[in-house]
Amino acid sequence: MLNRIITALIALALLVTVLLSDKAALDFAVFISMIVLLYELFRALGITKKKVLFVLGLIPPFFVFFVGMINIPLSLCVYIFVLFAALLAFHKSIKFTDVATVFFLSIFITVFLWHIALLRSVDEKGKYLIWAVFVGACMSDTCAYFTGRFLGKHKLAPEISPKKTIEGSVGGMLGAVLGFLIYGFILGKYFGMQINIIPLVVLGVLSSVAAQIGDLSASIIKRECSIKDFGNVLPGHGGFLDRFDSILFTAPLVYYFVMFFPIFN
Repeated sequence: MLNRIITALIALALLVTVLLSDKAALDFAVFISMIVLLYELFRALGITKKKVLFVLGLIPPFFVFFVGMINIPLSLCVYIFVLFAALLAFHKSIKFTDVATVFFLSIFITVFLWHIALLRSVDEKGKYLIWAVFVGACMSDTCAYFTGRFLGKHKLAPEISPKKTIEGSVGGMLGAVLGFLIYGFILGKYFGMQINIIPLVVLGVLSSVAAQIGDLSASIIKRECSIKDFGNVLPGHGGFLDRFDSILFTAPLVYYFVMFFPIFN
């Protein structure tokens, strides 16, 4: 537990530093995060042993970071063409299922995580909106963990993640709502924002749902790969993906929610 707390405090300090940085620094941090997450996923699935496919799987993050999300249909067509070309050239060591896995994961990680950078780019509100992703995901994870640990009795998804409970899930939702209310209070009191309470509360609930889906999705991948964690880069927490699984799913949810239902003016 001590290692877990120390790691969490260090990670929190780094996160706050990045979120307070300018857009260029944030974009670079998101790009590095994509590479690390893909590496952990590819390693768990054995893709790193297929060098050519592993390198091709890193194309989407590099393209998005250096070129941007422009002409997406053309980019996808070229990427698919390159993957199939690799399949034909290395058909003795690469299978179609490997290509399909790399395509899905590389697009999934790149597109979902890039929504953090997209949020930061939303006019002058971006530097405030970006915090919502981490408020929802982190408060949900933390409150679900402690609620489940002390009050959990009824299993949520025993075949996927035996330790998760319904009580923990509810606690995560309440924690996310509380986090958003505090977030709204700070924006209203210290930054002069006019807060829209109902959308804020709804976003809190939905963020927790998205975070828990992300957490369970990572759990089922680990179960199928017969691993406990995606890595050990974060002592007490596991790999980078073990902590970013909920953020991955929360980022696009927050982005599209605030586009249709502004949480502050």
